[in-house]
Amino acid sequence: MYRIYNIRNIQNVLSLVQKFQNNRYFHETNRENKIYKINNKNDENTHLNLIKRNENLRKYITDIYKYTGAGFATTLGVSTFSSALIPFVPIPEMLPVVWISGFGTSIYSIYKMSKIPSITNRDMTEEIPEEKKKYYTMFSVSNGITLTPIVFLSFLVNPSIFPIALTSTVLTFGGATYFALRKSNLDSIKMQGPLMGGVCGLIGTNLLVLGAGYCGFIKFADTLDLIATFASVGIFTGLIVVDTHKAIESFNNRTLDTIKSSTELVLDMTNLLVDFIKLLIRLNQRE
Repeated sequence: MYRIYNIRNIQNVLSLVQKFQNNRYFHETNRENKIYKINNKNDENTHLNLIKRNENLRKYITDIYKYTGAGFATTLGVSTFSSALIPFVPIPEMLPVVWISGFGTSIYSIYKMSKIPSITNRDMTEEIPEEKKKYYTMFSVSNGITLTPIVFLSFLVNPSIFPIALTSTVLTFGGATYFALRKSNLDSIKMQGPLMGGVCGLIGTNLLVLGAGYCGFIKFADTLDLIATFASVGIFTGLIVVDTHKAIESFNNRTLDTIKSSTELVLDMTNLLVDFIKLLIRLNQRE
């Protein structure tokens, strides 16, 4: 069972690819291009208040959440629909091929999106190329395919696991976003390095879990996997805060990119969903 759990490694890798493909570490951008400067000691200058006062910033952030919602909904729709079809697949051996193809297509679409720049107009509005939107749709669909095995497993163990995990994911995303918007500085962006280091650590840990399980150290692999799952929840909750601040900073630096920000947030939510499903499956097996 632990081997099936570790499909989260695929989502970890996708997140890592997205960060390295699109990230230019906003704190290195020329500060002279700032539209506004946030005062750490002034509570009125929280991001939430700045969004309320700046119509273009408000529209930009709203568009990011719309695309994030649409992308995550597409991922969920594809994964649930695909999981329902698994029992009717005539050749079960083909399932890993489909799953791996979904992973490969996700990486390809992330790469292609990173190569298509969005246009920031002088009035601080954004023009998103249609081709970039198409690749975002491709990413959302292929991301759903990579999520299919863990969704199928959740319904197989207990049909209530998936809706509970989804609710937990949405609530965590909402709480992390609210925390990010209530802050009055962008210092959290500096945490991206350690957090991405944590993602690399998760990938290595999951590979160690697979190796330990293969060698027969089942209890060790199971314990290590549990620790990694709790760590993953913390890491991707932190990345939601960082990615929210990066989105605001991209507006601040006149480098608007709705699709990039939405892709990062969708991957954060997807990883959280996988983690919550894993924890709930464990809880269900102990009852």
